[in-house]
Amino acid sequence: MIIYFPRSFGSTYNMIHVVKKYFKQKNIETTIIVSHPDTNSLTLHAADIKLIEPKYNAEENASFYETVVLDFKVNLIIPGESSLVFFKENEDKFVSLGAKLMISGAADLLNILRSKTLTYQYFTENKIDIAIPLYRNVNTLDAFITICQEIESIGSIPCFKPDVSQGASGFRIVDNSVNTGNLLYGFPGHRASLDYYIGLFKECAHFPNLIVTEYLSGEEVTLDTLSYNNECVCYFPRVKDLNNRYVIDRPYFRPLIADFISKSGINYLWNIQLRYHNNKPYLLEVNPRYSGGSYLAEENGYAMLCGAIELIMFNNMPSFPPLKPINFKIVESYIQFKID
Repeated sequence: MIIYFPRSFGSTYNMIHVVKKYFKQKNIETTIIVSHPDTNSLTLHAADIKLIEPKYNAEENASFYETVVLDFKVNLIIPGESSLVFFKENEDKFVSLGAKLMISGAADLLNILRSKTLTYQYFTENKIDIAIPLYRNVNTLDAFITICQEIESIGSIPCFKPDVSQGASGFRIVDNSVNTGNLLYGFPGHRASLDYYIGLFKECAHFPNLIVTEYLSGEEVTLDTLSYNNECVCYFPRVKDLNNRYVIDRPYFRPLIADFISKSGINYLWNIQLRYHNNKPYLLEVNPRYSGGSYLAEENGYAMLCGAIELIMFNNMPSFPPLKPINFKIVESYIQFKID
């Protein structure tokens, strides 16, 4: 079985090793191909075959991907965040070349979930039972000021990020208690006053779309999920609170997952992120792919990536052990790996 990972998270390094071990125990030989435009990417060190992508743009790499699939007779492509939409839009082409693809949703759903605004609208229109924070999509200074003041008027703190982004890229908090001098002489941070942001935006008639929402101050939850044929096969609930990570189930999680699956028809690996505020869970986002932190599940008996591979390649329904509470202490903001 030849599996190809185009550009993906550094933590895919761990997950590739889990895949190798899992299928070795089943006497299934695997060859892992990894490509990445960064020659220092950690994922390349986990590969049996290492390739350098010519561009960071997936569309510009189209002929490169096709050559990889043909030359190495790839059986399965597992795209990363940056190439999901490209591979979905060109799925028929790669299937005709002999490769299956692990992509969790239809093209329309993938494009909805790329946008925080469209995701919130989707959940509202489909009556999926999760709270949505007060929000507005803006691209002018007047609209930005208006929604920030509206959020402040209900006793909340505004925050914003690009409407289409990955992870915490571009995330900022509007905090009028921040001392302007600390922005220059203190540690780098993501908090500044409304006047500070107005100063940055005032020269722009328009700027790329931002989603401005209430800042949700409680613990963050990621529900890593494997679903198939409108059923939840397995989920792994990770709670993030400062430097601690907990694996703990709550009665609300499974009904939320089941509701989203039934409305969207999403398959294979995906995750939904929530954040608590005043003890109430709110929607942050949905990602139609495995998450960067899901290696914690893989290394604790929930090899969901391997389960998804079994479903796609062999039509085998995987089984998982009962979920048990686990606590992790994150000592540093990075994880150290030994490179052979």
